[in-house]
Amino acid sequence: MDITPIVPDKAQQVQRYGGGAFVISGDEYRGAVLVTSGQTVPWQAMQGHQTLTDTALAELAALAGAHEIVIVGTGPKFQLLPMAFRQQIKSLGASVDAMDTGAACRTYNILMSEGRKVLAALIAV
Repeated sequence: MDITPIVPDKAQQVQRYGGGAFVISGDEYRGAVLVTSGQTVPWQAMQGHQTLTDTALAELAALAGAHEIVIVGTGPKFQLLPMAFRQQIKSLGASVDAMDTGAACRTYNILMSEGRKVLAALIAV
C-alpha cells in the first residue's frame, strides 16, 4: 500500500535542510527562507545568532494573513516568539507555532500535503 501523500506538482516541499541551507522543490536556498505552497523566498531573519529582528517579524506578519497556520523554525533549538508578535499573528486569523527548524520542516510538509494554507518561516541550521 502506497502511503506517500499526494503533493500538487508546483507545491513547494522541503526536501533537505542543514549546513546553513535548504533544498526546496529541487532548488537550494542559503540562509533563512519563507515557504508557502506556491513560493519560497529568502528571509533576512536573524540579528547575530540569537534574536529575530523586528523587521523579520514584520515581514512574516505581512504574509501571515493569507494563511491559517504560521510555523516558525527557530534554528537548532526552540526559541520562544515574542508575545506581541504571537498576538499580532493571531489577530490576523492565523495560528502561530514555534519549534526547532527540523520539526518545522517536517510539520510544514505534512500540513502542505494536506492542502492547508501554511506559511513556514525557517531559520537555517
